[in-house]
Amino acid sequence: MATASSAIDSVLQDGVAETLSKGGSLLPSPVAIPYEMVLHAIHPDYDFVTVKPNGETWIAVNRKTGDAYHFPRCPHAGQYRHVATGYTGNMVEKYTLDGFVELESDDVVVDGGAFVGAFTRAAAAKASTVLAVEPSPATLHALKLNTSQLDNVTVVHGALWHESNTLQLHLGVDASDHSLIDIDDEALGHSVEVPAYRLDELAPRHGLESIDFLKIDAEGGEPEVLRGARSREIEKLAVDCGPERRGTTTAGEVTDMLQERGYSTATEDGIVFARHEDA
Repeated sequence: MATASSAIDSVLQDGVAETLSKGGSLLPSPVAIPYEMVLHAIHPDYDFVTVKPNGETWIAVNRKTGDAYHFPRCPHAGQYRHVATGYTGNMVEKYTLDGFVELESDDVVVDGGAFVGAFTRAAAAKASTVLAVEPSPATLHALKLNTSQLDNVTVVHGALWHESNTLQLHLGVDASDHSLIDIDDEALGHSVEVPAYRLDELAPRHGLESIDFLKIDAEGGEPEVLRGARSREIEKLAVDCGPERRGTTTAGEVTDMLQERGYSTATEDGIVFARHEDA
């Protein structure tokens, strides 16, 4: 099954690679139109998910639950499955660790690398405030659409980094792979300028005196993000440390940095979880 899904994704990516790219925004590919039918054939249990173009984005709708997500391009098989099985719940499961790092009522949350906002939406259900930070212009548009009804969410265009500057965001075929670090696989071969911010500077601009939960998905740039978050009082962290930094993981470096700052840490499925000893 995984092999078939990978093959179908390859067909989709071939089509996407031929589409017009402007400012990092991939326009829909004609190959994506029958893609929904192919996905239904591969995953007949998920035939209640509708995928269709919607202006500058694609939208995936779970007709059973009414849950809908905009994507910057036609969602691949993994994203399709997320919408079918509960995207928001899946992200809570990924970025929380029972009894250690959890979303709690009235938390102040920063979602660094928010993508299309699945974790943002999950956090918003409990948090008093969510600051969702996303560097990709195309993905940002989808993120804004996905969170437009949430009064406690503020969306920021940019990347969290160790210095406030303008940087090059390297673009991947899959929008979730865009990175300030060189992309290992399936790079489009070009980049787009994006603003970058130290969290120490960005948070007070938005009235955040302290942060209860910081989630980081920086595609290999996790240490740089943490170097820009030295002075903030942050209670809990979930840092995605997949092998995105030139094929290697940043888990060891991230764990060392956090423990040196007085955090207790645990690692599960590539996510480094941390909670401050004084929390």
